[in-house]
Amino acid sequence: MRGGNFTAANLSGVIGWYKADAITGLSDGDSVSSWADSSGEGNTLTQSVSGAEPSYQTDELFGKPVVRFDKDASPGDNMLNADMGGDFDVGTGDFYLALVAKFPTTSGNQFVLAKATGTQGLNVFINSSGTLFFRPQTSGVTTNNIQQTNVTDNEFHVIVCRRVSGVITGHYDGQAFTTDDGTKVNNGSIDNDNDFRLGSSSTGGLDTDMDLPEALLATGTLNDSDRDKLTGYLAWKYGLQTNLPSDHPYRFSQPKRDVIYWTGGGDGQDLTDPDNYSGNVTPAAGDRVVFDQGSNVIGFGSITADSVSIGQGFTGSIGTASSSRTFNVDTLVCASDAAELHISAGTGADIFVTNSANVVRIEGSPSRCFVRSRDEVTIEPTAVTSLDVRHPSGKGGICFHESGTPTTTVGFGGIVERNVASNGDILTITGNGQFDHLVGSMPVFTQRGGVIRYSGSSLEAPSDIIGGVFKLGRSDQAVIAMESLELFPLGTIDLTGTGSGAVDFVGSKALFSRGGTTARLGPGRSATLS
Repeated sequence: MRGGNFTAANLSGVIGWYKADAITGLSDGDSVSSWADSSGEGNTLTQSVSGAEPSYQTDELFGKPVVRFDKDASPGDNMLNADMGGDFDVGTGDFYLALVAKFPTTSGNQFVLAKATGTQGLNVFINSSGTLFFRPQTSGVTTNNIQQTNVTDNEFHVIVCRRVSGVITGHYDGQAFTTDDGTKVNNGSIDNDNDFRLGSSSTGGLDTDMDLPEALLATGTLNDSDRDKLTGYLAWKYGLQTNLPSDHPYRFSQPKRDVIYWTGGGDGQDLTDPDNYSGNVTPAAGDRVVFDQGSNVIGFGSITADSVSIGQGFTGSIGTASSSRTFNVDTLVCASDAAELHISAGTGADIFVTNSANVVRIEGSPSRCFVRSRDEVTIEPTAVTSLDVRHPSGKGGICFHESGTPTTTVGFGGIVERNVASNGDILTITGNGQFDHLVGSMPVFTQRGGVIRYSGSSLEAPSDIIGGVFKLGRSDQAVIAMESLELFPLGTIDLTGTGSGAVDFVGSKALFSRGGTTARLGPGRSATLS
């Protein structure tokens, strides 16, 4: 499973997310006329005035680039802006922002960012003494702010500011701002449609000197736990974790993603309804999702996440025989005794199926499928690199394999019924495993034990029977063409069959004996031995 570490993608309400390491197509020193929004909201920052663009600087912090703002740039107003429309019309409500920044020693007032009408709205600025102010203010009221002193030290720092229920707080490298006691009330309204600006005031001018590798702006409430995770994410990404205080929860380890639980509390039929999940958030890339309660009949939507686990507590259904639900995940675990699951797995996923007592049908293009079920499972991937079927009890259920070209292993307690012709598969049978080949050509196989029941039309590549029994199943073909088989001392080939057709090793094909083997031929069947 990839990932597991927390990122800003795991936060809700992000409407502007700007990462210098997401900028493409630029070389060191190039002008930045556009900085794409990684939040998915489309709030791209731009600068159309030649000479007023900040610059792209490579390998400035922990091997990563930054966007450099120069207050002395000509013709001035070295800044970027985005017309966010109503995306940030929070009024007097909750919001938060974060940035990693370096402010060189300088003089004069300068604005880090703004979304305001003059002094009305959101402003983050630095005064001539090197003190940073966070102030979502009402016009004419300048006292309701919090401050962090000595920020112009020419070093990178993590800054997180928020407003929750009218109270503003700020953290600088994981510690409260110099003047922040957690009680400062500021209900300044941010309900205008003015552009969001990085590097200057809302009216232009008072632009700043700063190196900025990452910044984000978000609506909604940022709780203490997520604030610490956001700080930890930024600190570890840019090698600044040693700046955090020793008692910070992420001074010595990176923050991890929370588990999101299915609750079915919203529209229980829809995978995309945030009210169906704990925290009322729709899962996103990198999340871990658990279905362990509810009997919902889920027929709409899809999931994108790092992993999804469907546990014993979920007794409903996901998808139908005619309409599976898409899970774009790295790992999918199906472990419910009662759920009915029709899932199309995303490209490259690992699938684990255990103890599923109802219907489990897997489609799509996963990478690997591991089946440990005592009950029926249908595997119908369009592309899969490996299929491994077994059960520790020695009495597993049947895995119906109906498409794909995997490397298949049938181990102890595994049963596979394959209803598709070979297209380059490689098959291994071990223990007491059982493999029933029902149609078309047989995959190349190595049989070390168990039983192969062959009901296809041809065996088109040489294979080895080292142990176990290879026998006919229900074939009624007049002639079954077999490529060379090599029989080893513990292997048995039984061509007596149950059908009416003959079995011949035709042309140059042969049955190779490696000593002490058993070969049974029924009436009218022949083999060329060598």
